[in-house]
Amino acid sequence: MARDKTYADERLGKIGLEPFESASPAVAAALVRTYDDKLAPVVKKAGIKME
Repeated sequence: MARDKTYADERLGKIGLEPFESASPAVAAALVRTYDDKLAPVVKKAGIKME
């Protein structure tokens, strides 16, 4: 498992992301929803569109 964590840390670090561990998939989903709820108004106000 440690090898997998090191690999993930290195791969994510190369693209500027930080891995996180959660107690369950539900906890991870809640974190993503919270992040999305905070970021959505900023994206909308900036007029950012997906291509």
